[in-house]
Amino acid sequence: MWGQPFPKVFEQRADLIAITRQFVSQLFGVPAVTGGKTFWVEKTPSNILSMDLLWELFPEATIVHIKRDPRGVLHSFMSQDWLPHDAANAAKCLEIIYLRWSLERARLNFTGRRYIELKLEDLAADTQTELTKFSQVSGVPVNRHIRQLDLAAVDRWKTEMTAEARQLCETRLGRYFELMGYEI
Repeated sequence: MWGQPFPKVFEQRADLIAITRQFVSQLFGVPAVTGGKTFWVEKTPSNILSMDLLWELFPEATIVHIKRDPRGVLHSFMSQDWLPHDAANAAKCLEIIYLRWSLERARLNFTGRRYIELKLEDLAADTQTELTKFSQVSGVPVNRHIRQLDLAAVDRWKTEMTAEARQLCETRLGRYFELMGYEI
């Protein structure tokens, strides 16, 4: 029957959170511990839009938001098989994400939370300094042998993006540049 709502399985939200926490902990934590690791990382970009839920599940979690120049994001979007390849439609997709982030960012309470924003370009330019910032927030020691990111690859949009795509990005997404910490 299409008009019937799904039955209520959990009377209390706390019950749902507890079982979800247990499931995610087993899904990610057990393989991490088995592999000799002391923590695990989940890196789905859209998780940034679900930070309240993530902190409800794991209050001790550190959320790292690695930002990128919107032009670089648009350029990357257009090269993905699962996203539009043209700048106009890719910008529409990105605009929805930035709008949702702007609304989330405005309402989130970061007090007492472990949260850090890093720019991908800064991470590529000086990996150790940026990882030290991360370590200070998370308490996770920095691996000094981590591979340096390729800044040329991060900034590829500067040489590969067409002038038309760049202009479209700056016009369509211009209001979000400051939110992300960038200038047009």
